[in-house]
Amino acid sequence: MTQTMQSHDTMTQWKANYTQNVEKYLVHKAFNSEVFLTDSHRLDESSFEIAAFLPRAHTYYNDTQDSTRHDVSTLLEVFRQCSILVAHKFYGVALNSKFIFDSADFKVLHNEILENSPQSYQSIIKITILQVKHKRGNNYGLLLDMQLFIDSKKYATKIMDMSWFAPKIYEKLRGKVANENYTPLDNHQISSKSLGRNATTNIVITQFLQESQYFQTTIIPNQAHPAFFDHPLDHIPASLLIEASRQSSLLAIRDLYHLTPTDVYVSGIKIDFKAFCGLHNDNFCFIEKEHCIKNNNEIKITATIKANHTICAVSEIVFTLQG
Repeated sequence: MTQTMQSHDTMTQWKANYTQNVEKYLVHKAFNSEVFLTDSHRLDESSFEIAAFLPRAHTYYNDTQDSTRHDVSTLLEVFRQCSILVAHKFYGVALNSKFIFDSADFKVLHNEILENSPQSYQSIIKITILQVKHKRGNNYGLLLDMQLFIDSKKYATKIMDMSWFAPKIYEKLRGKVANENYTPLDNHQISSKSLGRNATTNIVITQFLQESQYFQTTIIPNQAHPAFFDHPLDHIPASLLIEASRQSSLLAIRDLYHLTPTDVYVSGIKIDFKAFCGLHNDNFCFIEKEHCIKNNNEIKITATIKANHTICAVSEIVFTLQG
């Protein structure tokens, strides 16, 4: 299955191949079922096009109560895979390098799936490198501007700042990290329906508390989850932290504004990652009520991930009311 796409500002045509996935090691996945990228093309020194076939029946990415749009978790994962592939394939970053994500600014611009056809799941991601980060003559990171198109419509954008380390430097940075499995907390305290999910296995928070000035949840780093942990990690991945922030925000929206997950959709996420979030800590998501702001058809919520007394991530999530 191929599709002809017009390249950025050139007159050349690129026929994106959707018939097979890229090599899984180029996107840091252990299973082919978790790879969504299918092809890539370099336009010039700092711009690229990547093809992705979005999943339609995935146990996590398609486990939503809203079938009229691609879930943000899917789009975020596609952008993540794109950034890793560009680093390895086009910038020669060693395959054993350790990656971290410093910050991201994600927006949904067009969110309706117009028809249930293969073309609704074929996407082209246009990437421009805004900055190559250097230190002592070596590249150690990229700042990427990514734009995802479906059927020639700009569906979503993401600016991502990421870095990587040689294994020895990473090990020194992380120190000695426990390599034992974490026993997940009971995640049935919060119904999946209240979080816009169908399967309880995709609930990543528990122990919801509402105090006078804030909400709090406890994060569940379930290492048996096939999407978040399809390969071993020594920390909670960024994707799980974002999902925990989103799920916690949905509970805040429910209690403050009496809205359900099908009443809103995520239209933007800004997040700064400040520290590793360990698998064996008590990790919490805090939402102060004064940082929940509703303005017309938008709700902005600031969520903070903490491990003990350390702030691991701070995100601002924008929800838009269905209209």
